[in-house]
Amino acid sequence: MVLLPCLLTGAVPSVQGKRVEIFPRMCYTYFYTIEVSVGSGPPCISAGQKKGAFSMKYRRMMACLFAALTLAALSGCQSAPKDLTPQQKQSDFDTLCTILDEAYPYWPDVEAEGIDKEEIYEKYQGLILDTETDYDYLNTLVLFLNEFQGMGHLAGFGGSAYQYYLDLIEPVQQDDEADEGTLNIMNSFVDVLDNPKSKALYEPLDPTYWGFQKRKIAGERVAPHSAEEVDSLLETKILADGTAYMKIPSFASAYYYTDQQAVADFFQEIRDTDNLIIDIRGNGGGNSFYWYDLIVSPNAKTDLESSSYYLYKMNDYTYDYSVNVCGRELFDISQLPPEYDPLDFTHFTVTYLMAPAAEDPYPGTIWLLVDENNYSAAEEFAVFCKNTGFATLVGSKRTGGDNPACTPMLMSLPESGFIFRMSTFYGLNPDGRSNERYGTAPDILVNPTEDALDYCLDKIAERS
Repeated sequence: MVLLPCLLTGAVPSVQGKRVEIFPRMCYTYFYTIEVSVGSGPPCISAGQKKGAFSMKYRRMMACLFAALTLAALSGCQSAPKDLTPQQKQSDFDTLCTILDEAYPYWPDVEAEGIDKEEIYEKYQGLILDTETDYDYLNTLVLFLNEFQGMGHLAGFGGSAYQYYLDLIEPVQQDDEADEGTLNIMNSFVDVLDNPKSKALYEPLDPTYWGFQKRKIAGERVAPHSAEEVDSLLETKILADGTAYMKIPSFASAYYYTDQQAVADFFQEIRDTDNLIIDIRGNGGGNSFYWYDLIVSPNAKTDLESSSYYLYKMNDYTYDYSVNVCGRELFDISQLPPEYDPLDFTHFTVTYLMAPAAEDPYPGTIWLLVDENNYSAAEEFAVFCKNTGFATLVGSKRTGGDNPACTPMLMSLPESGFIFRMSTFYGLNPDGRSNERYGTAPDILVNPTEDALDYCLDKIAERS
C-alpha cells in the first residue's frame, strides 16, 4: 500500500487530519481522436497519443484533421455565418491565449513534450485572421487547442460536445437524490452552455458532428440518451481456470445505469472464486461514480483512503470554480511537503477519497489490468487501487494520467461564445512527478510482447 509520508508525519499541519470527500468528480473524458465513431466528441488527443512529442500517429491525425476541417469549411462556406469581424476574432483569440497563459496548469508538461507554445501562438495568430467564415475560424480554434495534445483535458467544443454536456446535465437536474456538489458543477456548466452567445452559436449546430456544421433540420432537438437506449459494453465471465473476469471499456455516465445491476449480480455470482480480474485497458474515463459506487464501495474489505496532491496557480479565471464550485481548499505553496517540486505554482490542495469497509465484500483477490490509454476517471481508479491496495495493477506500460482534482472547467469566449474546457489543477504522483505526463506505474510490469491478461493468469496460477 502506498501512503504519502506527510499524512503520516504531519508535515503539513494545516492539512493534517482533514477529511474531504473527493466527489463530486465526474471526469467526463469521452473525447477522443477523429478515429472514433461520430458523435463521441471533438477530436482531442487520446491518452495513448500524448506520450512522446509529436509522434508519427499524432502528426498523421493532425494532418487528417486539418484536411477534414478544410473540407468542412469549403463545403459549408455558403451556409456558414460570417458575423464575426476580424477585430472580434482577434479579441477572442487574445482572450483565449491570456486565459491559457494565466490559468492553464499544464505548461510544464507541454514544455517537457517539446511543444513550443510561442511558436504555436504565432502560427495561429495568422491562421485565424485568414479564415473566411465563423465556422472556419472556430474550427481553427479547435485545431489550436489540439496542438497541446489534450493535456489536462484541454479541448474545444463543437456540436457533439455541446450536445454531450446537455445530455449530462438534464438527468442530474431531474434527480431528487443528486448531491449538492454535483449540482453545483452542473449549474456551472449551465451558466456556460446557456449564456446567450454560446447558445446562439451552438444550438444551430449538428449535434452528431464533432466540429462546426449546421444541423439539417433547423430547430431540431436531440433528446438525451436514456440508459435503456445505450447498449452495455460490459463483459463478464468465468475463465477456464475458475478466475472471474470483468471487462469495462468505459466509465461513461450512461453505462453507470446500464451496468449497475449487471455488476452487482456478477459480484454475487463469483462469491466462491478466489480471484477477480478487472480489465480496464483502453478505458479512457467517464464518471468516477461508476467505479466507486459499483466496484469499490460494495467490496472494500477494510476502511480505505487515497490521497493526492495538486498544484494551483492563483488566477481570476479559475479561482471561483476551483474553490467555490469544486470545494477545494487552497494552501500556500510554502506549506508543500519537501518531496514535491512547487515549480512556479502559488498554491496546492490535497484530496482525500475514502471508502468505508463494506458489509459483505468480494472475499477473493482483485487484479486490475491497465494500459497507457487509461485516463481521467480510469486513471483515478488505478490511482485509488494502487494507493489503497484494493487491487493489484498489472500492465506493460504506465497508465495515461491526469487524475483530476475536480471535473474539468468549462469556459466561453466573449465575442464568439466558443466553449472550451480544461483541468484547473496540476496533479502529482506520490513520487512528486506529474501524473499527466508519467501516469501510474503498474504493481506488476508486463513485458510489452506479452498479453497482460495471460501474464496475470500465470501469476494467479503460481500463487495457487
